[in-house]
Amino acid sequence: STGSALISSSQTTENTEVQEWLLSQLPHLQNEDALTYTTKLQELGFDSVAFIEEELLDEDLQFMKIAHRRVVMRKISKDRAEIEVK
Repeated sequence: STGSALISSSQTTENTEVQEWLLSQLPHLQNEDALTYTTKLQELGFDSVAFIEEELLDEDLQFMKIAHRRVVMRKISKDRAEIEVK
């Protein structure tokens, strides 16, 4: 069928949102890693930046390269600490 290859516009928006967030955390991320990480996060149910920033744990990122995982978790921890201060 022709429809199976198409992605809904909301899914595309989510892909873009998550991928843009990833690239903001890891600006030098290679395209291949960005696509892999975006797909993995969405498979785990992290399909919005708000949800990632609220719920993501280090163990959720076992699929990432260690250095990338450290950077992402450090930035999320910093963001969460700033939110708590407000």
